Amino acid sequence: MNLLVIFAKAPIKGEVKTRLKKGTALTDDDLLKLYKAFLADTTKHALRTCADKISLHYHPQSGMGRIEELLTDFFSTEDMDRFQLSPQEGGSFDIRFANTARRMGEEGGNVVVIGSDLPHLQPGVVDGAFEFLSRKTGLVLGPSNEGGVYLIGFNTALDFTGVFEGSGVELENLARLAEKHDLAFKLLEEVSDIDVAADLASFICRIEAMEYGGRQSLYMVPKHTIKAIRELGLTVAETGVGVRSRRLVQKR
Repeated sequence: MNLLVIFAKAPIKGEVKTRLKKGTALTDDDLLKLYKAFLADTTKHALRTCADKISLHYHPQSGMGRIEELLTDFFSTEDMDRFQLSPQEGGSFDIRFANTARRMGEEGGNVVVIGSDLPHLQPGVVDGAFEFLSRKTGLVLGPSNEGGVYLIGFNTALDFTGVFEGSGVELENLARLAEKHDLAFKLLEEVSDIDVAADLASFICRIEAMEYGGRQSLYMVPKHTIKAIRELGLTVAETGVGVRSRRLVQKR
């Protein structure tokens, strides 16, 4: 069995994409609109993977109603029925992830966990993780910005405690975990999640290419995110020469 877990915050104003607020003029309402679009596209793409079950693990535990409201807004009843909702348990991200991984590992099968701010993650990437796990007992990692990870896949009992809040960077900590248990190991292509203004600017710079890829049936377009970006008037301006000089601009 292939189980896909989406690790997400409930869409609550003032509690989502707080790092993205720094250095931008985005309001809490803007950030909530963007986050809802991120989560909608991430879950929409999840439906196109080979996962047998899709489980949306949310935080805080009081946020179930907000999650259900979002799914109702963006999905048909038939699609909604494919999602299982479960609260994250624990006081910190590190503990919540370790608890979720333990519970999912106890169910058996191949488990892939992704974040909620990956509207551009293609279903084929997730399927590649499942395909590897169907052949080997191991660990699959998807690297993101600054030593983070956007995907963790496994099919054996592992203790992830300390990976995210201990010493070192996440990617290295996870690689050491695989080495410690002598697991087969696969490193996927790098995909940047959208955490800070530079990430969003990079995403905006790729919109035209993504839409063209979608017209050629080569790419699953994050339509909800692109729509939200355009409704918020977000664009990228050149302040000098080279990509490092590009900055996020909002035209009200």
